[in-house]
Amino acid sequence: MNSRPIPLVLLFGPSGAGKSTLCAALSNQSQWLHVETDPFSRTTASAPVPKSLLQLFSPNPSFSDLATELRGMASSHSGVILSFISMICPNVEHITAAQESGFTTIFLSGNEQECLRSFLRREARIGRNLPEQHWRTHSTGICRALHRPEYAPHTMLGFSDGAHRSVNELVAEVLKHVSG
Repeated sequence: MNSRPIPLVLLFGPSGAGKSTLCAALSNQSQWLHVETDPFSRTTASAPVPKSLLQLFSPNPSFSDLATELRGMASSHSGVILSFISMICPNVEHITAAQESGFTTIFLSGNEQECLRSFLRREARIGRNLPEQHWRTHSTGICRALHRPEYAPHTMLGFSDGAHRSVNELVAEVLKHVSG
């Protein structure tokens, strides 16, 4: 019997990087529980947002209540991935506090042009048509922040040669992050 707790992942990144697609693939292919915090993306299959999420980004963050709540929600799953709205970019103290409670933090990244192009294609495809200014208001900050060295150990590239990487590649990379 495996006594190792199930993996917990916090996923951040700009809109258009592929967070929802990655989470859906982890859910479908690897039986992970997906919790989506972005109200614009709540149309994807998602577990309810945990109550303990509200206390995460305080000056003295504690992720232990969230870890306990998520593990309780995920009894029949092989992992949990919690994806965040593009405006949220935790600082190093938050990442450290999350790690101390058993979370792996991953930033799915792309450059501004790649993510904006992907966002606009998605908006047209689903008929919601949020404008470019919406993306610029909510995603430019995290795109720029992810180029800072302190985020490098936690960053996964969502694009290769200007196109989204294969979802299977991304799933494999997440699984590698949590296993090692």
